[in-house]
Amino acid sequence: MKTKAKLQNFKSLFISSVLFILLLSTAQSQFKYSVNFGVGFVLPDFTEFNTAISDSGLSKLGATWLPTTFDFSYKVYPSFRVGFFRHSNSLIKNKSSQDFSLVIKFTGIYAQSFFTFLNKFEAFFGLAPMIGKTDFSQSPTKVPATTTPFQFTTDSEAGMYNRFLAFYAMGGVRYYLLSFLALEGSVGYLNAFFSGDNWKSEGNEINFKSKIDLDKPVANFGIVLGW
Repeated sequence: MKTKAKLQNFKSLFISSVLFILLLSTAQSQFKYSVNFGVGFVLPDFTEFNTAISDSGLSKLGATWLPTTFDFSYKVYPSFRVGFFRHSNSLIKNKSSQDFSLVIKFTGIYAQSFFTFLNKFEAFFGLAPMIGKTDFSQSPTKVPATTTPFQFTTDSEAGMYNRFLAFYAMGGVRYYLLSFLALEGSVGYLNAFFSGDNWKSEGNEINFKSKIDLDKPVANFGIVLGW
């Protein structure tokens, strides 16, 4: 019932957001192509996951997820653009003990509508379906790693992963500094269909069941290069 209600809410949000984007698609933007580099800020709920790894003798993860962000977009209409993006905390990992760390990655496409105001400002609103992946793995070491609690392979890199679908709705403001450079900030909400039963290691299901709650607000800040 909870999953059904969540899907219904997702459907309503998607329809409302598409209508809102179409209504706003009337202004102009300065960039036809743009590349965005930035960093995000999210506070996932690792409570259940931390309990599971603590029972296996590992330390708890920190509460903050800080992904670096990259996206490329193309303006297909005077106030409408589409793009590809990738968010990952591969550079700023959530670390545990015994060289274990958690990496969360999102890859997806998005559609944004925007309008300009006060000459150099732009407000935008967008939607993004995504594929997410969490990797909880141990960095390779010269000696076999202690991975008995999870029964991982210790030849090179021990770990497990979980793939899932997600949806992201965002809104923000862009400020044009130069003809090719802008600053951008946005906030949004992440809706992840994450199942604690889908953890795998080397493609095989493992005896580990724990959820990570990623249904949280998101803040992003970045630099935009355009032409």
